[in-house]
Amino acid sequence: MSVSNTSPREIEVLAHGSESCRQLMSVPGIGPIIASAMVATIGDGSAFRRGRDFGAWLGLVPQQISARDRTILGRISKRGNSYLRMLFVQAAPIVLLRALASYDVLHLGNCGVVSGSVNDQHPFW
Repeated sequence: MSVSNTSPREIEVLAHGSESCRQLMSVPGIGPIIASAMVATIGDGSAFRRGRDFGAWLGLVPQQISARDRTILGRISKRGNSYLRMLFVQAAPIVLLRALASYDVLHLGNCGVVSGSVNDQHPFW
C-alpha cells in the first residue's frame, strides 16, 4: 500500500491499531496522520534523548550545545523529514487557537465576561 493510495480513513484505522500511535495521539494536537508519520519516521524515538533534540533534528528549533554553564543555540538545520515538519507547522496554529480559546473560557468566564462565540471576543479572527 503506497502513501498516495492510502485514504485518511485507512491511516486512522492503522494508527488506532498501533500502541505507539495511540500514545502519541493522547497529546493534544496530534492526530492519526501526524502520529503515523512520526512512528514511520522515527520509530520509538529512542534516537533522541529529549524532545528538544527531536525538534532540532526536525528543523523546528535551533540545535542546542551546552558546555558547563553556557548554552549556545546553533542554527536551524532542517535536516529531518520535510513532510513531518510540514505537518507540525500546519498543526501549530490550530493547537494555539484551541489553547487560547480554552484560556478565554477559563479566565473570562470566571470574571463574568462571556460572549456567544470566540469571534465576538477576538474580532481579528
